[in-house]
Amino acid sequence: MGKNVQKPSSGLVKEISRKLTLNYLDASLSPNENQKIDLANQYLREKVNNSQKFPLSRNIFILGAGASKNGFPSVFKNGDEAAKNIEDKLDLPILLQKNLTQTKYEETTSKLLLGRTEKNPTFETRLSVLSHFVPVSEIRTKISELFNQRTYPSVFYEILAHIFKNRFVDAVINFNFDESFDQAVLEEISTGELKKIVSDGDCVPYVDLVEEHNLKLPLYIKPHGTFSEKSSLRFTKEHYIDIPQDIERLITRVFIGYDKIINFRRIKLFDELNLICCGFEMESVEFNALIKKVAEEFKKRKKRKINIYFLQFDSDKKYFDQKKPMPIERLREEFKDFENEISISIIKNEKYIKSNGETFFNQFIRDLWESLVSNFEQKSKFKPKEIKRHEVFLDLIKEEIKNEVPEPIIINNVKKYPYFNGSLYIIDRLIYEILIVVCKNNGVIQLEESLKNTNRIGIYYQYLINKIEGKSNIDILNSILTCLGLKKREISFGRGMYVISQESLGSIYKYCKNSSENIKKEFQINLKEIKSNKVTIKDRVNKIFERIEKKGQSAYFEELPNSLNANIYPNFSNVNDHIFKNLAKSSIICTDLALFHLKKIGVENCNTIFMVSDKGAIIQDFKLEIESKVIKGYVVYSENHNVGQPKSINNFEFVPMPFYDHSRHMTLFANVNGDNIDFHSCIYFYKKGFSNNVNAIYLNKERNSSSLKNIYGTFLTYWMKAEYYKAFGSLPYIKDKNDIKQIYNINPNSVKTSKLSPLKESEINQFIKNLIIKKYINKKARN
Repeated sequence: MGKNVQKPSSGLVKEISRKLTLNYLDASLSPNENQKIDLANQYLREKVNNSQKFPLSRNIFILGAGASKNGFPSVFKNGDEAAKNIEDKLDLPILLQKNLTQTKYEETTSKLLLGRTEKNPTFETRLSVLSHFVPVSEIRTKISELFNQRTYPSVFYEILAHIFKNRFVDAVINFNFDESFDQAVLEEISTGELKKIVSDGDCVPYVDLVEEHNLKLPLYIKPHGTFSEKSSLRFTKEHYIDIPQDIERLITRVFIGYDKIINFRRIKLFDELNLICCGFEMESVEFNALIKKVAEEFKKRKKRKINIYFLQFDSDKKYFDQKKPMPIERLREEFKDFENEISISIIKNEKYIKSNGETFFNQFIRDLWESLVSNFEQKSKFKPKEIKRHEVFLDLIKEEIKNEVPEPIIINNVKKYPYFNGSLYIIDRLIYEILIVVCKNNGVIQLEESLKNTNRIGIYYQYLINKIEGKSNIDILNSILTCLGLKKREISFGRGMYVISQESLGSIYKYCKNSSENIKKEFQINLKEIKSNKVTIKDRVNKIFERIEKKGQSAYFEELPNSLNANIYPNFSNVNDHIFKNLAKSSIICTDLALFHLKKIGVENCNTIFMVSDKGAIIQDFKLEIESKVIKGYVVYSENHNVGQPKSINNFEFVPMPFYDHSRHMTLFANVNGDNIDFHSCIYFYKKGFSNNVNAIYLNKERNSSSLKNIYGTFLTYWMKAEYYKAFGSLPYIKDKNDIKQIYNINPNSVKTSKLSPLKESEINQFIKNLIIKKYINKKARN
């Protein structure tokens, strides 16, 4: 393919990062093209040419066996290693000792190799042959056992999942049977904001996946199945050809960008399809045929192109020594009929192998992340959310990663299982995740909320249930909290709150170590894989903090209270949003950039803000923008034992309310002129307690005028409750639901936009007077 010119690897990483950055902006901002160009030029260092249209692309990572093996070479098998392992476990060598079987095996192998490019049998070909001698069900069982790996964290998968969650990448196609990347995705992306395809039953019409030209949700496809669903495993040549038609059809349409069944002119087409191949050799005849089919479609429309970025793990010398064609030569020959439609670039291992001891894919993904961040203006607050939590944890367990073993080993007559596939890793991970939540929330954790399966603590707690024998799992959690110096604090409605003193937050390592030494009774647990040994939670806590001190990571935990305390977790079926009418899919805020940008737009178009929010969000999201113009603000903010009043902001009034008594957060932008209020827009989300996951929605006056009025009514309710709390230090005693309605609720239909009722001193005084009377009556009734 003569028109392909190979660039240096560093230039290719920069090229990919530029495309992914523009994709991030495209997914985050208004569909108005001119506005996107203007905004891109505000946020990015390298500007977009105003005379050109905004570049639209679809960006997909393709993962093969090398991607998993990259993180744990001793644990994960490549194709040849996996095939031999399965053949041995199914006694193929014994079968081949019979002459007739040997002859049939060789004939079957030769037949399956006809018409294929490889000279030696691949994993797929070898298992295809094996299926002629062993029942397919037995092969599936051995595959499931061999690839039963999930809790194996790797730098590559952790950062890729983070990039995927933040919509830099539209889709990931994973040809691996193991679920280590599935785990990384689960921790980053809630089930409500991901479309996962494993079988044809998971498929939906393409038109249901897109909004304009963008995918509504990150798309994750496993065409060959996954180990935890044995019936989904597809591992032979015949299986590949017979991949469920719905999956093949869906992949094709995702690559092309439209569905022939519908009028594709209603869907705006992207200009480029970018495929980043990691650990996937692109030797699959079937997958390459699919790409050619897409290229044929691209031929029909000018200026549409497929860019293939192939990460070459093996050195040029190794290909030469094995007399194998170089990947660039092989791929150019494969796609020689599509010179104008397909561009092929190779990113070589040589650039990374001598850098700092990191594996190829790990260093590549770090370089890509750094390049993504560097694309934004240096002081821009619109940069993507950092990956520090991943880096710190991976640094703390680096020694465990180096020392990991693939199979159980015998030490002093005790069978010891691999760390990452056993209980110790689950417990250590729980400790780490609890630490992050406690530090981020200024010494408080709400256990009930944290144990939900949308949170990392909840995810690993579920794994713990299957790993521990003997003691109650909730006792183990309580023991971890005790070892960290946390004590249960009874708050109304039994909310399971645990707190630690403000003094203890000065040094994470110091307070954890000291509090552990004061425990009178060591909590012991039995691990399935260490039958004759006892392990204490205190030992594991101290182990974590020894690592924190050794690695110099205490500063990370100390800075957590000042970090942004909201993670965008879009959910398109959130029941808490059903109170709104005319709520479109486009109302869901999918990225941090979208959230910050819409707040910026609101500030630019208002003179008054009504807000119910957490303290940190008030300061970090608004202070600079608000102080650039005269804006009046009324804020109900969260109060807990370790958080004082927010720092002052010009023209803003603050009233506190206990964090457990408000779950509906809002930032309502309006223009107030005398007694008239003109609502511009609102960012709203339901967030209970100390959960950091928010499903934010955007409402504006053009589409949601009645909803803005209702939200204002909710704000009035919170404001008056907060005024009472400010005056008396507690909320009133409520006897039943009717009392709540009589005291708190303001009928939104009675709210007049010509009257700023919560700001009238006379009305607030009358409201508090009524509450005092009600409180006195309730007190007498109780006595």
